[in-house]
Amino acid sequence: VGHMAQIHSATVESNSLIGMGALINPGAKVESQSFVAAGAIVGRDEVVKSGELWVGNPARKLRDLTVKEREKLFYQADQYVKVAEGQGNVSTLGGNIPDTLIEYMMIGGGEEAANTEEVEAPSLSSTSPETPPPPTAAAENKETADKNENEDEPQLRPKAV
Repeated sequence: VGHMAQIHSATVESNSLIGMGALINPGAKVESQSFVAAGAIVGRDEVVKSGELWVGNPARKLRDLTVKEREKLFYQADQYVKVAEGQGNVSTLGGNIPDTLIEYMMIGGGEEAANTEEVEAPSLSSTSPETPPPPTAAAENKETADKNENEDEPQLRPKAV
């Protein structure tokens, strides 16, 4: 099932492909090894038979899939599953971050950290409790003004009157 595809109370059988942004309306059935193209809108109670390619709005059968295209559905499904498996910890750090990056970022890193019962992810903020926050513009201006009041140092800018 592609990104932003919507399936409403419909049946989608194994090894079929639903393209990005497609809409499968209630009661529709997409049989195995069939392909609903991106953006296609399959009507209520329509049946996309096995091995067919449907396109358009409203979706209609364009043609039968070739043997090679039907075989490719298995490859594409396997690749999609691999991508999904790589996103298993997406909520750990609150976004679309691959598991490999999460493992790298975890304390201890790698498999060792992934196999512990409690692993705390590092803070995503730019400062930690040990590091003082960066100075604000007001603090920098006060620091410069204090230095300028010292007559032994050369003045970098005129004193305010």
